[in-house]
Amino acid sequence: MRTIYILKRALILDSGLYGEIEKNEDYRKDSIKIVAIAIMLSAVGFKAFNAFNIIAAIISVSIGIALWSGVVIAVSYKLSTRINVNAFVNCLLVGFSPMLFNIFYLTPYAGFYISVVVFLWTVLSIAIVLKEILEQELTSCLVLSALGSVIYFITLMLLLG
Repeated sequence: MRTIYILKRALILDSGLYGEIEKNEDYRKDSIKIVAIAIMLSAVGFKAFNAFNIIAAIISVSIGIALWSGVVIAVSYKLSTRINVNAFVNCLLVGFSPMLFNIFYLTPYAGFYISVVVFLWTVLSIAIVLKEILEQELTSCLVLSALGSVIYFITLMLLLG
């Protein structure tokens, strides 16, 4: 039940949520559940033709999220060495929650446009995570989030074709 509450707050871009996650290590399981569901729904949305394609998409989306997170964490650590990496990773994982809606990529005609909106929503969500954790300006956090998203997008294009 707490996972759904966290997910709801993350989807409405509640910036106060990330301060709570940063201070409490108990959110680890919830953040892993949220990103796992987001990965699975994204994979089904992108490649819902057969089991092999879905498994390949799960792996591709997972690699993309890992690279996006890695870039963001590496640059963030250069900006602020006071980061608690475990709490930061928990916040980042919850920040990927808008990807749940990639399941609607299956929607005829509108699926691509929905996917673009979800992608931009995710970039903004990660930027809000960065703003709260790093205490930086939103514009610099948006740039950092966009940098990571480019890596994610390239990874998906290379692996999913």
